[in-house]
Amino acid sequence: LAGGAQQTASGARTLSAAIGQAADGARVVQAETGQLGRDGSTLATDATGAATSLATAATSAYAGGTQQRLAAAIATPVAVQASTAHGTTPAGLAPYAAALALWLGALAAFVVLPRARRRLGRAGWAAVLTTFAVALLLSLVAASLLVAGLLLAGLSVVRPLELLLLAAVAAAAFVAIVQALVAAAGRIGWLAGLLLAGLQLAASGLFLPLAALPGPLAALHPLLPLSWASDALAAAIGGGSADVGLALAVLAAWLIGALAVTLAIALRHGGGPRPAARYHRGGSHRVPQAIGP
Repeated sequence: LAGGAQQTASGARTLSAAIGQAADGARVVQAETGQLGRDGSTLATDATGAATSLATAATSAYAGGTQQRLAAAIATPVAVQASTAHGTTPAGLAPYAAALALWLGALAAFVVLPRARRRLGRAGWAAVLTTFAVALLLSLVAASLLVAGLLLAGLSVVRPLELLLLAAVAAAAFVAIVQALVAAAGRIGWLAGLLLAGLQLAASGLFLPLAALPGPLAALHPLLPLSWASDALAAAIGGGSADVGLALAVLAAWLIGALAVTLAIALRHGGGPRPAARYHRGGSHRVPQAIGP
């Protein structure tokens, strides 16, 4: 019994010591919590001071009427104006429409010119030059009416005289090209000129910007006469940066080259088509009769 009492007393002393240690730990936690609270209060005070300093600096930086102007600028709606490289406005479409009209005008001229050529009764280089002169006259009249129509329609043209010159040179080049096609292949050449108009229009940049054209069309663009004509006409109408002098030189080269091809074809055929022979029996011999226009 005495031994049990001693063990109980020893356990009580151990429990008392543990309670004392726990009380010490609680006091340490209380002290750390108080310190953390003081640090948080200091941090909040510092943040408030920083915000006050920033507000003061902003107020001083936008003193006077600057604040009102800044507020008005922020409140003003932002306007965005979009445009495309190939253009969808009348001024953007006019160069392509004009170039295509000149090409179709050259095709139309050679629908009626065979009758005029038969009336002239000439052959060889004289027929080539006469036919070219008549077709060119018709195309120049059409080009003049086209330019006058654009101006009368109210289209703003920056350089009207340059537009007229470009239209005349383009018309002459297109006439020479169509004449060469017709001289080489007749009606098939005329149809080839009609198909070539569609190909040139697709490669001109009207439907897609030049940077977005498929590879074959992008490669053909700098080679086709209608591309040079439309780019130069666009520069004359809108005051663009296209090299009009280079465009005129390229169109002139097409004109001279096409005329040379037509003359070569005419000379190769011996100055014109030979009349066919038709034979009639007359008595004991046959008499040849020429068939021709």
